[in-house]
Amino acid sequence: MLLPATHMPRHTMMATGQAGGGTTGPASINPETDRVYGLEFPLLQVSDFVSAHREVIKSLGISKLAAAIGGSLGGMQVLDWSLSHPEELGAAVIIAASSRLTAQNIAFSAVARSAIMRDPNFQEGRFLDNGTRPDLGLAIARMMAHITYLSEPAMSEKFGRTMTDQASPGFGTDFQVESYLNHQGNTFLNRFDALSYLYLTRAMDFFDPFAGENAFERVRQNPVNYLVISFDSDWRFSTEHSLRIAAKLEHNRLPVTFREIQCSWGHDSFLLADPDYHATIRPRLSRDDNQLLQAHRPGDRQCLGRTYSNSRSWLSQVPGCSTLAAAMANCCTFWPMKETAQAKGSRSTATACCRQSRGECR
Repeated sequence: MLLPATHMPRHTMMATGQAGGGTTGPASINPETDRVYGLEFPLLQVSDFVSAHREVIKSLGISKLAAAIGGSLGGMQVLDWSLSHPEELGAAVIIAASSRLTAQNIAFSAVARSAIMRDPNFQEGRFLDNGTRPDLGLAIARMMAHITYLSEPAMSEKFGRTMTDQASPGFGTDFQVESYLNHQGNTFLNRFDALSYLYLTRAMDFFDPFAGENAFERVRQNPVNYLVISFDSDWRFSTEHSLRIAAKLEHNRLPVTFREIQCSWGHDSFLLADPDYHATIRPRLSRDDNQLLQAHRPGDRQCLGRTYSNSRSWLSQVPGCSTLAAAMANCCTFWPMKETAQAKGSRSTATACCRQSRGECR
């Protein structure tokens, strides 16, 4: 979260925790039973995390943030916040996130949860009461999930088929990539709660903020300036996820900027100091609230530094892009307007065009 300069001499970054990170969660004590909640803790939604963040800024006497910024699950929270309480945000920066998980994404999380819950030490969620921990299951869950955070080129560049110094062909840790995953799994045990892992991943599975009939009602009345970012090597939350977010926002006449960043490190790219990535975000954070929410002209779009008032002429300026989603890949900023028949097309065309045009938007 970015606190506005009206509250501080300069913009100030603030980060808040969520279940398993210092707040009440399934590993907390239930005051009614004096036992750990365990699986008796109610299921959480992404909106619950947003409610916790909102309570924090209210306690600080802050009524509006210059921007809310989040990657992955954090990006989901930013999206939810912008739709449910848009008057509290000047801008929303949504990075490597999704508005609705695919079957594959849900499957990855299901396997991770299964590893935890099938660990004998899980004991139907009552392991803390019994003085045990499902460390094996949590470590395996982390190892599996971490594979999805890195791209194949990144793993090849970092590890290749390099062997460990102690390699002895068999079923031990012979390859460096195996050693790395073991390290990731073991270090995760010291900083994360297994129960919270279950609840956080399940909240992501059910997240679908655009499903409601009135999902955009509040943000139409209080427009938020959106920046949506994806990474070309991210296969966990691929560019298609970000394009869906951008398309939904644009279709509802909201000012939104989209960019796909070239970075080889997969989903984890949003955690790294990539120059193009930071250069894309920096201008969004250097403006004041008035600039961020400057009035836009319905019917106009700015594409590659030029403005077109007609959808047909606008799309014709994007070679090979016959769909609205495809054109987004070439246009860093596009202003709201009604979708036309020409703007509708196949998902494959949009994806192909997006891949070809990445990096052209400045």
